[in-house]
Amino acid sequence: MLAAAIPLSAAELKVFDWNGQVEESNHGFPHDQPPMENGNWVTPVNYAEGTFHFRIEIRNQPVAQSMKLQFCVWQAKGGYNFELETCSNQIPVTGNAGTVITTSQEIGSMWKKDGNPIEWNRARYRNGIAVKTSSGIPVSDYNGWNWNGEDPKKWYPLDLRYTVVVVSKGGTFSGWENYVGGAVPDPDPDPDPEPEPEPEPTGDIVQNGGFESGMASWIFYTSGSGSAMTASPGDSDSGSSAQVSINSSASNIQLMQSGIHLEPNTAYRLTFASYSNTGNDLRVSLGKHTAPYTNYGLSQAKVNLTSGWQLYTVNFTTSGFVSDVADGRLYFWFADDAKSGDRYYLDNVRLVDSSSEPEPEPEPEPEPEPEPEPEPEPEPEPEPEPEPEPEPEPEPEPEPEPEPEPEPRSTDDIVRNGEFKSGMTSTVNENVLWISFNWPNDVTDATWSIERSTDLENWIAIDSSEILLEPDGDYTHVTASHQMPVDPEGGQYLRVRIIEPTQL
Repeated sequence: MLAAAIPLSAAELKVFDWNGQVEESNHGFPHDQPPMENGNWVTPVNYAEGTFHFRIEIRNQPVAQSMKLQFCVWQAKGGYNFELETCSNQIPVTGNAGTVITTSQEIGSMWKKDGNPIEWNRARYRNGIAVKTSSGIPVSDYNGWNWNGEDPKKWYPLDLRYTVVVVSKGGTFSGWENYVGGAVPDPDPDPDPEPEPEPEPTGDIVQNGGFESGMASWIFYTSGSGSAMTASPGDSDSGSSAQVSINSSASNIQLMQSGIHLEPNTAYRLTFASYSNTGNDLRVSLGKHTAPYTNYGLSQAKVNLTSGWQLYTVNFTTSGFVSDVADGRLYFWFADDAKSGDRYYLDNVRLVDSSSEPEPEPEPEPEPEPEPEPEPEPEPEPEPEPEPEPEPEPEPEPEPEPEPEPEPRSTDDIVRNGEFKSGMTSTVNENVLWISFNWPNDVTDATWSIERSTDLENWIAIDSSEILLEPDGDYTHVTASHQMPVDPEGGQYLRVRIIEPTQL
């Protein structure tokens, strides 16, 4: 059952609110049709480039399951109601009563069927949820899936409230208290209110660093399995913190915030409180959010955590750009240190310009008391000069040994040491083939190409938009993902090919 939409202001709309039980008759995809707030999202207010904010509250499930819930939007085109489709990240959640999770995602970063975006300037056909297992498989009897091996009696009825709010481009979310159990702000405030005094600037560049607004402004990504949500209490007197749960180790696990504003060649100070349940460490970096992922002066700084709250400070100076930027990504990196079952906690994340902070003046040193003049000592009698020893004849210098020639690196060495991995994941209507490996940056006389084929004979290079490059010290981590239908005709294959290996 869906609640009525309540427009809060010109910059914020509630667009989905499932508030009740998901039955077997919903086939694992509860939805509203047509959706709420189904107008033009491009003009006069630009919601299409804004951010979705999600809140999930679990009330009851027959047997509490470890599952993933995913919000999707469908739009008709060319006579087919589901031609265009876009979906959020799959949000991990357990079926325990009382579980509440809040998170957010930029609309532009959501998955798109065949790479085609929703046409936000016209009405959509349906908004809905996909109920999936912890491995991302729909718990549904659509398309002959037959619940994909799950017992629907253990999953449904699933009593939950799933609320979605869209905030326009550049807007700030007003908070969940305005939608769940709180008063709704007046959409038509006094047109000439008394201006309130502007708050004193804090100098903090990070948004929602104390996680008091849930996971707003933060994005969690893992190529394995895990989740990020708020937990209480936080560090010291803080009411909440971020909890990152690692269900399985993977090559890419990070909690990030993009849109970081920075000045070139400037000293910054990053501070945050953190700990992990096992004491395993984490690393922190700051670089360009998009390709070519330029490092902005902070790369994989390792932080030695303990199993209790501690405050950490990292000082660095920006580099890699010559004028002010607003495309920085601050990210906490867990992949190199986290193990399955680890839980990390973060709070009070602050990033400030430390270049203008005045250095404390040193205290003046007391003037020393004058020392008494020593009495003159009698001059010693001169000792006789020793006879000079004969100089030894120099030994001939050994001839330098020739430097050994470097052994050529083999293709097998590059691929195996590059942590080559591959696999397939599933979405609502698609399968995704993926390959990941580490490419050593010291290999300059060879390169790679990622290609796809349906018959293992004819190969074509995949589109560059399907490849993600992430510099990591001596290596560049390469991830390629290729989308295909659930039931493709013939096979689908990916391969990595080494090109022009003059020393391999």
